[in-house]
Amino acid sequence: MRILFLTTALYPEETAMAHRVYLFAKLCKELGHEVYILSNGKTGYLEEKEYGGIPYKSLKVNGTSAAARYLGMKLYTRRLRKLLGRMDKPDVLFASDLENDSLVYVKEYCRQNHVGLVYDCVEWYSPEEFDRGADDSGFKKKDYQNRVLLDETVDIISISSYLHDYFSGKNCHTVRIPVLCDSTETVMDRSTNNVVRFGYAGSPGRKDRLDLLFRALERVPHDLLEGKAEFHFVGLTREQAQLGDEAASLCTFYGRLPHAETLRILKQCDFTFLFRDAQAVYAKAGFPTKCVESMNCGIPLILNYSSDLAMYLHDMDNAVVAESTDEAVIAACIEKVLQLSRQEITAMQMRAKQTACEAFDYRRYAETVDEFLHNLRSV
Repeated sequence: MRILFLTTALYPEETAMAHRVYLFAKLCKELGHEVYILSNGKTGYLEEKEYGGIPYKSLKVNGTSAAARYLGMKLYTRRLRKLLGRMDKPDVLFASDLENDSLVYVKEYCRQNHVGLVYDCVEWYSPEEFDRGADDSGFKKKDYQNRVLLDETVDIISISSYLHDYFSGKNCHTVRIPVLCDSTETVMDRSTNNVVRFGYAGSPGRKDRLDLLFRALERVPHDLLEGKAEFHFVGLTREQAQLGDEAASLCTFYGRLPHAETLRILKQCDFTFLFRDAQAVYAKAGFPTKCVESMNCGIPLILNYSSDLAMYLHDMDNAVVAESTDEAVIAACIEKVLQLSRQEITAMQMRAKQTACEAFDYRRYAETVDEFLHNLRSV
Protein backbone atom coordinates (compact mmCIF):
# COMPACT_ATOMS: atom_id res chain seq x y z
CA MET A 1 0.00 0.00 0.00
CA ARG A 2 0.96 3.64 -0.49
CA ILE A 3 0.23 5.35 2.82
CA LEU A 4 0.29 9.13 3.16
CA PHE A 5 0.60 10.40 6.73
CA LEU A 6 -0.95 13.81 7.25
CA THR A 7 -0.44 15.79 10.46
CA THR A 8 -0.29 19.37 11.65
CA ALA A 9 2.42 18.38 14.15
CA LEU A 10 5.78 20.16 14.04
CA TYR A 11 7.33 17.08 12.48
CA PRO A 12 10.03 15.94 12.98
CA GLU A 13 10.52 18.14 16.04
CA GLU A 14 10.45 16.36 19.39
CA THR A 15 6.74 16.53 20.22
CA ALA A 16 4.52 13.70 21.38
CA MET A 17 2.38 13.78 18.24
CA ALA A 18 5.37 14.00 15.88
CA HIS A 19 6.98 10.99 17.56
CA ARG A 20 3.74 8.99 17.36
CA VAL A 21 3.39 9.76 13.65
CA TYR A 22 7.00 8.75 13.06
CA LEU A 23 6.60 5.41 14.86
CA PHE A 24 3.39 4.57 12.98
CA ALA A 25 5.11 5.44 9.69
CA LYS A 26 8.17 3.41 10.67
CA LEU A 27 5.97 0.44 11.57
CA CYS A 28 4.07 0.64 8.29
CA LYS A 29 7.35 0.82 6.36
CA GLU A 30 8.62 -2.26 8.18
CA LEU A 31 5.37 -4.01 7.21
CA GLY A 32 6.30 -3.41 3.57
CA HIS A 33 4.21 -0.33 2.79
CA GLU A 34 5.40 2.77 0.97
CA VAL A 35 5.11 5.72 3.36
CA TYR A 36 5.33 9.50 3.06
CA ILE A 37 4.64 12.24 5.60
CA LEU A 38 3.07 15.67 5.08
CA SER A 39 3.54 17.75 8.22
CA ASN A 40 3.36 21.30 9.44
CA GLY A 41 6.98 21.46 10.60
CA LYS A 42 9.51 24.27 10.51
CA THR A 43 11.37 23.14 7.41
CA GLY A 44 11.03 25.09 4.17
CA TYR A 45 7.64 25.01 2.47
CA LEU A 46 7.37 21.77 0.43
CA GLU A 47 11.09 21.18 0.79
CA GLU A 48 11.88 17.47 0.40
CA LYS A 49 13.45 16.05 3.57
CA GLU A 50 14.08 12.67 5.14
CA TYR A 51 14.03 11.59 8.79
CA GLY A 52 14.80 8.07 9.96
CA GLY A 53 14.66 6.84 6.39
CA ILE A 54 11.14 8.24 5.87
CA PRO A 55 10.57 11.08 3.37
CA TYR A 56 8.54 14.08 4.41
CA LYS A 57 7.75 17.67 3.53
CA SER A 58 6.01 20.51 5.32
CA LEU A 59 2.97 22.53 4.35
CA LYS A 60 3.89 25.24 6.83
CA VAL A 61 4.61 28.74 5.53
CA ASN A 62 6.96 30.17 8.11
CA GLY A 63 6.10 33.38 9.90
CA THR A 64 7.02 34.63 13.34
CA SER A 65 4.06 36.86 14.18
CA ALA A 66 0.85 35.63 15.77
CA ALA A 67 -1.05 36.90 12.74
CA ALA A 68 1.20 34.93 10.38
CA ARG A 69 0.72 31.74 12.40
CA TYR A 70 -3.06 32.23 12.49
CA LEU A 71 -3.25 32.91 8.77
CA GLY A 72 -0.98 29.94 8.09
CA MET A 73 -3.37 27.55 9.81
CA LYS A 74 -6.40 29.12 8.11
CA LEU A 75 -4.80 28.57 4.69
CA TYR A 76 -3.56 25.08 5.52
CA THR A 77 -6.52 23.32 3.89
CA ARG A 78 -6.10 25.37 0.70
CA ARG A 79 -2.43 24.40 0.48
CA LEU A 80 -3.30 20.78 1.23
CA ARG A 81 -5.95 20.66 -1.49
CA LYS A 82 -3.51 22.09 -4.03
CA LEU A 83 -0.76 19.63 -3.13
CA LEU A 84 -2.96 16.52 -3.08
CA GLY A 85 -4.23 17.49 -6.51
CA ARG A 86 -0.64 17.21 -7.82
CA MET A 87 0.42 14.07 -5.95
CA ASP A 88 -0.10 10.44 -6.94
CA LYS A 89 -3.17 9.12 -5.15
CA PRO A 90 -2.35 7.11 -2.02
CA ASP A 91 -4.15 3.92 -1.05
CA VAL A 92 -4.57 5.12 2.53
CA LEU A 93 -4.46 8.57 4.09
CA PHE A 94 -3.43 8.35 7.76
CA ALA A 95 -4.38 11.61 9.47
CA SER A 96 -3.86 13.06 12.94
CA ASP A 97 -4.31 16.35 14.75
CA LEU A 98 -6.21 18.09 11.96
CA GLU A 99 -8.33 21.20 12.19
CA ASN A 100 -11.99 20.50 11.47
CA ASP A 101 -12.08 22.22 8.07
CA SER A 102 -9.10 20.11 6.97
CA LEU A 103 -10.77 16.93 8.20
CA VAL A 104 -13.96 17.77 6.29
CA TYR A 105 -11.92 18.24 3.12
CA VAL A 106 -9.89 15.04 3.68
CA LYS A 107 -13.06 13.00 4.19
CA GLU A 108 -14.46 14.27 0.88
CA TYR A 109 -11.13 13.73 -0.92
CA CYS A 110 -10.96 10.12 0.29
CA ARG A 111 -14.60 9.45 -0.61
CA GLN A 112 -14.25 10.81 -4.14
CA ASN A 113 -10.94 9.06 -4.81
CA HIS A 114 -11.71 5.75 -3.06
CA VAL A 115 -8.85 6.24 -0.60
CA GLY A 116 -8.93 4.65 2.84
CA LEU A 117 -9.02 7.19 5.68
CA VAL A 118 -7.48 6.43 9.06
CA TYR A 119 -7.64 8.99 11.87
CA ASP A 120 -5.52 8.73 15.00
CA CYS A 121 -7.66 10.11 17.85
CA VAL A 122 -5.64 10.81 20.99
CA GLU A 123 -7.69 13.19 23.11
CA TRP A 124 -10.98 14.71 24.14
CA TYR A 125 -10.88 17.93 26.09
CA SER A 126 -12.61 18.72 29.38
CA PRO A 127 -14.34 22.07 29.95
CA GLU A 128 -12.27 22.64 33.11
CA GLU A 129 -9.12 22.88 30.98
CA PHE A 130 -10.28 26.23 29.59
CA ASP A 131 -10.97 29.62 31.14
CA ARG A 132 -14.29 29.81 29.31
CA GLY A 133 -15.14 26.18 29.98
CA ALA A 134 -17.48 24.58 27.44
CA ASP A 135 -17.81 27.93 25.65
CA ASP A 136 -14.16 27.94 24.63
CA SER A 137 -13.63 27.53 20.88
CA GLY A 138 -10.86 24.95 21.40
CA PHE A 139 -13.16 22.77 23.46
CA LYS A 140 -16.01 23.14 20.98
CA LYS A 141 -13.85 22.22 17.98
CA LYS A 142 -12.50 19.02 19.48
CA ASP A 143 -15.92 18.05 20.86
CA TYR A 144 -17.49 18.55 17.42
CA GLN A 145 -14.71 16.57 15.76
CA ASN A 146 -15.14 13.56 18.03
CA ARG A 147 -18.94 13.64 18.14
CA VAL A 148 -19.75 14.53 14.54
CA LEU A 149 -16.84 14.42 12.07
CA LEU A 150 -15.33 11.13 13.22
CA ASP A 151 -18.06 8.78 12.06
CA GLU A 152 -18.54 5.44 10.28
CA THR A 153 -16.81 6.76 7.15
CA VAL A 154 -13.50 6.98 9.03
CA ASP A 155 -11.38 4.13 10.40
CA ILE A 156 -10.21 5.26 13.82
CA ILE A 157 -7.20 4.45 15.99
CA SER A 158 -8.16 5.16 19.60
CA ILE A 159 -5.41 5.83 22.11
CA SER A 160 -7.53 4.73 25.10
CA SER A 161 -10.32 2.34 26.07
CA TYR A 162 -12.57 5.35 26.68
CA LEU A 163 -12.25 6.50 23.06
CA HIS A 164 -12.38 2.94 21.73
CA ASP A 165 -15.62 2.23 23.57
CA TYR A 166 -17.13 5.53 22.44
CA PHE A 167 -16.34 5.03 18.75
CA SER A 168 -17.32 1.36 18.87
CA GLY A 169 -20.66 2.52 20.23
CA LYS A 170 -21.04 4.68 17.11
CA ASN A 171 -20.43 1.58 14.97
CA CYS A 172 -17.04 2.88 13.83
CA HIS A 173 -14.20 0.57 12.86
CA THR A 174 -11.67 1.28 15.60
CA VAL A 175 -8.68 -0.29 17.30
CA ARG A 176 -7.02 0.69 20.59
CA ILE A 177 -3.32 1.51 20.39
CA PRO A 178 -1.79 3.40 23.35
CA VAL A 179 1.25 5.66 23.38
CA LEU A 180 4.11 4.05 21.48
CA CYS A 181 7.84 4.04 22.02
CA ASP A 182 10.97 2.52 20.57
CA SER A 183 12.44 0.64 23.51
CA THR A 184 15.83 0.39 21.79
CA GLU A 185 16.27 4.18 21.64
CA THR A 186 16.74 4.78 25.37
CA VAL A 187 19.41 3.23 27.57
CA MET A 188 18.78 3.10 31.31
CA ASP A 189 21.04 5.37 33.40
CA ARG A 190 21.33 3.85 36.87
CA SER A 191 22.20 5.73 40.05
CA THR A 192 24.38 4.14 42.72
CA ASN A 193 24.14 6.69 45.53
CA ASN A 194 21.72 6.68 48.46
CA VAL A 195 19.93 9.93 47.58
CA VAL A 196 16.58 9.26 45.89
CA ARG A 197 16.01 11.64 42.99
CA PHE A 198 12.40 12.48 42.10
CA GLY A 199 11.54 14.23 38.83
CA TYR A 200 8.76 15.87 36.89
CA ALA A 201 8.73 17.41 33.41
CA GLY A 202 5.81 19.30 31.96
CA SER A 203 4.13 22.64 31.65
CA PRO A 204 2.17 24.06 34.57
CA GLY A 205 -1.42 23.77 33.46
CA ARG A 206 -4.68 22.10 34.17
CA LYS A 207 -3.88 18.47 33.39
CA ASP A 208 -1.15 17.50 35.83
CA ARG A 209 -2.11 18.26 39.43
CA LEU A 210 1.17 19.74 40.63
CA ASP A 211 -0.74 21.56 43.36
CA LEU A 212 -1.51 18.21 44.99
CA LEU A 213 2.12 17.14 44.74
CA PHE A 214 3.37 20.36 46.30
CA ARG A 215 0.92 20.12 49.18
CA ALA A 216 1.94 16.50 49.73
CA LEU A 217 5.61 17.46 49.75
CA GLU A 218 4.92 20.00 52.48
CA ARG A 219 3.43 17.22 54.63
CA VAL A 220 6.49 14.95 54.54
CA PRO A 221 8.67 15.63 57.61
CA HIS A 222 11.73 17.59 56.52
CA ASP A 223 14.12 15.35 58.44
CA LEU A 224 12.95 12.39 56.33
CA LEU A 225 13.87 14.27 53.16
CA GLU A 226 16.99 16.27 53.97
CA GLY A 227 20.09 14.54 52.65
CA LYS A 228 17.96 11.64 51.39
CA ALA A 229 15.86 13.11 48.59
CA GLU A 230 16.11 15.58 45.72
CA PHE A 231 13.26 16.91 43.59
CA HIS A 232 13.83 18.09 40.02
CA PHE A 233 11.17 20.05 38.13
CA VAL A 234 11.57 20.78 34.42
CA GLY A 235 9.08 23.12 32.80
CA LEU A 236 8.39 25.43 35.72
CA THR A 237 10.21 27.99 37.84
CA ARG A 238 10.49 28.50 41.59
CA GLU A 239 7.96 31.33 41.32
CA GLN A 240 5.40 28.98 39.80
CA ALA A 241 5.80 26.38 42.55
CA GLN A 242 3.40 26.54 45.46
CA LEU A 243 6.03 25.61 48.02
CA GLY A 244 7.40 27.00 51.24
CA ASP A 245 11.10 27.73 51.53
CA GLU A 246 11.94 24.60 53.54
CA ALA A 247 10.50 22.19 50.98
CA ALA A 248 11.76 24.31 48.08
CA SER A 249 15.32 24.00 49.40
CA LEU A 250 15.21 20.35 48.31
CA CYS A 251 14.05 21.23 44.81
CA THR A 252 15.75 22.33 41.61
CA PHE A 253 13.61 24.24 39.11
CA TYR A 254 14.88 24.35 35.52
CA GLY A 255 12.14 26.19 33.67
CA ARG A 256 11.54 25.24 30.05
CA LEU A 257 14.30 23.24 28.39
CA PRO A 258 14.85 21.55 25.02
CA HIS A 259 13.62 17.96 24.86
CA ALA A 260 17.13 16.47 24.79
CA GLU A 261 18.17 18.36 27.92
CA THR A 262 14.92 17.44 29.66
CA LEU A 263 15.53 13.80 28.90
CA ARG A 264 19.09 14.01 30.21
CA ILE A 265 17.86 15.34 33.57
CA LEU A 266 15.01 12.86 33.89
CA LYS A 267 17.26 9.90 33.09
CA GLN A 268 19.22 10.75 36.25
CA CYS A 269 16.07 10.46 38.38
CA ASP A 270 14.85 7.38 40.21
CA PHE A 271 11.11 8.16 40.07
CA THR A 272 8.83 10.60 38.28
CA PHE A 273 5.42 11.97 39.32
CA LEU A 274 2.08 11.99 37.52
CA PHE A 275 -1.18 12.99 39.22
CA ARG A 276 -4.36 13.72 37.30
CA ASP A 277 -8.08 14.00 37.93
CA ALA A 278 -9.02 10.46 36.93
CA GLN A 279 -12.69 11.33 36.42
CA ALA A 280 -12.07 14.22 34.03
CA VAL A 281 -12.80 13.47 30.37
CA TYR A 282 -9.29 14.52 29.27
CA ALA A 283 -7.76 11.97 31.66
CA LYS A 284 -10.11 9.17 30.58
CA ALA A 285 -9.79 9.84 26.85
CA GLY A 286 -6.08 10.52 26.59
CA PHE A 287 -3.05 8.48 27.54
CA PRO A 288 -0.15 10.23 29.31
CA THR A 289 2.87 10.24 27.00
CA LYS A 290 5.20 11.13 29.86
CA CYS A 291 4.27 7.86 31.57
CA VAL A 292 5.57 5.78 28.67
CA GLU A 293 8.60 8.04 28.20
CA SER A 294 9.50 7.62 31.86
CA MET A 295 9.19 3.84 31.84
CA ASN A 296 11.15 3.62 28.60
CA CYS A 297 14.00 5.31 30.49
CA GLY A 298 13.62 2.72 33.23
CA ILE A 299 12.07 5.22 35.63
CA PRO A 300 8.98 4.03 37.56
CA LEU A 301 6.24 6.53 38.33
CA ILE A 302 4.56 7.64 41.52
CA LEU A 303 1.02 8.23 40.30
CA ASN A 304 -2.69 7.70 40.62
CA TYR A 305 -4.54 5.60 38.08
CA SER A 306 -6.05 7.44 35.12
CA SER A 307 -6.77 6.48 31.52
CA ASP A 308 -5.76 2.81 31.03
CA LEU A 309 -2.75 2.90 33.35
CA ALA A 310 -4.19 0.23 35.67
CA MET A 311 -3.80 -2.23 32.81
CA TYR A 312 -0.03 -1.83 32.87
CA LEU A 313 1.15 -0.48 36.23
CA HIS A 314 1.06 -2.28 39.56
CA ASP A 315 1.87 -0.91 42.99
CA MET A 316 5.39 -1.65 44.25
CA ASP A 317 6.07 -3.76 41.19
CA ASN A 318 6.77 -1.36 38.31
CA ALA A 319 5.25 1.77 39.89
CA VAL A 320 4.11 3.32 43.16
CA VAL A 321 0.35 3.78 42.99
CA ALA A 322 -1.52 6.28 45.13
CA GLU A 323 -5.03 5.02 45.88
CA SER A 324 -6.30 8.59 45.66
CA THR A 325 -5.00 12.09 45.02
CA ASP A 326 -5.39 13.07 48.67
CA GLU A 327 -2.24 14.90 49.70
CA ALA A 328 -1.77 12.63 52.72
CA VAL A 329 -1.86 9.56 50.46
CA ILE A 330 0.68 11.09 48.06
CA ALA A 331 2.92 12.04 50.98
CA ALA A 332 2.75 8.45 52.25
CA CYS A 333 3.87 7.22 48.81
CA ILE A 334 6.93 9.47 48.93
CA GLU A 335 7.76 8.22 52.43
CA LYS A 336 7.30 4.62 51.28
CA VAL A 337 9.81 5.13 48.48
CA LEU A 338 12.37 6.59 50.90
CA GLN A 339 12.25 3.35 52.87
CA LEU A 340 13.33 1.27 49.86
CA SER A 341 16.89 0.06 49.47
CA ARG A 342 18.88 0.95 46.36
CA GLN A 343 18.60 -2.69 45.31
CA GLU A 344 14.80 -2.60 45.59
CA ILE A 345 14.65 0.65 43.61
CA THR A 346 16.85 -0.80 40.86
CA ALA A 347 14.63 -3.89 40.62
CA MET A 348 11.55 -1.70 40.25
CA GLN A 349 13.29 0.33 37.56
CA MET A 350 14.14 -2.82 35.63
CA ARG A 351 10.50 -3.89 35.74
CA ALA A 352 9.36 -0.46 34.52
CA LYS A 353 11.67 -0.75 31.51
CA GLN A 354 10.42 -4.28 30.88
CA THR A 355 6.84 -2.97 30.84
CA ALA A 356 7.80 -0.34 28.25
CA CYS A 357 9.34 -3.04 26.06
CA GLU A 358 6.42 -5.46 26.37
CA ALA A 359 3.45 -3.09 26.34
CA PHE A 360 4.41 0.04 24.40
CA ASP A 361 7.17 -0.76 21.93
CA TYR A 362 5.78 -0.03 18.47
CA ARG A 363 6.90 -3.42 17.14
CA ARG A 364 4.39 -5.11 19.46
CA TYR A 365 1.57 -3.62 17.37
CA ALA A 366 2.73 -4.84 13.95
CA GLU A 367 0.07 -7.54 13.67
CA THR A 368 -2.64 -5.24 15.04
CA VAL A 369 -1.86 -2.47 12.56
CA ASP A 370 -1.47 -4.88 9.64
CA GLU A 371 -4.87 -6.44 10.30
CA PHE A 372 -6.47 -3.02 10.79
CA LEU A 373 -5.13 -1.69 7.47
CA HIS A 374 -6.32 -4.75 5.57
CA ASN A 375 -9.86 -4.42 6.93
CA LEU A 376 -10.57 -0.72 6.41
CA ARG A 377 -14.22 0.15 5.96
CA SER A 378 -13.53 3.60 4.51
CA VAL A 379 -12.13 2.39 1.16
